[in-house]
Amino acid sequence: IITDFDMTLSRFSYKGKRCPTCHNIIDNCKLVTDECRKK
Repeated sequence: IITDFDMTLSRFSYKGKRCPTCHNIIDNCKLVTDECRKK
């Protein structure tokens, strides 16, 4: 497992827009149900 909490390994923004983190992708994914997010 690789984590990048301080965003030193991953891009912080692209064209002025914040890039999603691994947690953000899961939180905002429309394929993940609300029930699954609560777990």
